[in-house]
Amino acid sequence: MEYRTKAELMDGSAVERAVTRIAHEILEANQGAEHIALAGIVTRGAALAERLASRIREIEGTEVPVGVIDISFYRDDVALRLQPEVHRTDLPFDVENLTIVLVDDVLYTGRTIRSAMDAVMDYGRPKTIQLAVLVDRGHRELPIRADFVGRNVPTSGRERVKVLLEEVDGSGRSTYITEGTLRASHRKLSKAPYNNLGLPYHSHYKSDLEPIPAGKPLELVFSLLPTSYRFHKGRRIRITVVCADADNFETPIINPAPRLHLLRDMNHSSFIQLPIAQ
Repeated sequence: MEYRTKAELMDGSAVERAVTRIAHEILEANQGAEHIALAGIVTRGAALAERLASRIREIEGTEVPVGVIDISFYRDDVALRLQPEVHRTDLPFDVENLTIVLVDDVLYTGRTIRSAMDAVMDYGRPKTIQLAVLVDRGHRELPIRADFVGRNVPTSGRERVKVLLEEVDGSGRSTYITEGTLRASHRKLSKAPYNNLGLPYHSHYKSDLEPIPAGKPLELVFSLLPTSYRFHKGRRIRITVVCADADNFETPIINPAPRLHLLRDMNHSSFIQLPIAQ
């Protein structure tokens, strides 16, 4: 079904102002950022959670942990969806005794939020769960209310509210560009036997194996598969790190399974180097 655009409710500046206000309200309601974590619901909720974390850092000078929740298999209609679009849930923090702020773009029936709460509870028992949304359009089917709202918009049941963010393009899809893989124990850099244009090179020889030290941060440097793509000015690049062994590796079963932590703060920054076209 095609939808006609009825009105633009918020422009980019209005969205930024709403995010800033919600960040202040979260800090005021929780007396700071010490015991809170943000969990964005895929896709636009995850992007908004990152924006909120950035704004809280600017206001409070505190790094707030951010996670991503995929509700695909927690939906109450999952049995009716033959091919659900599956993403990855990643909560890189212990939810026990934390205040978890769920973040989404539009609050409608409340069923998405119920699914997200179920997903969080599978990770532990948080102190409280709060909800921040950019738009509340009403029509609740479950007793769920947002704690922090960017804008309340009365709508009819036949209308739709669509949020477009810089992090997600105008068609509502993230664009896959390329990928790269590296086994952490093969992270040692070597000199390439050919001209590889200065890209990181790993020999993957057995003699170059380096054990992973427990409790000590280590840096992984790897190249992405070459591709040709032009990033337009103002677009944002998202890097997704997935901890999994590639198909061509034979991995022994370790019990209990090891836990890996991805450090994301001012002292452990991640970056990507791209050629710049003039």
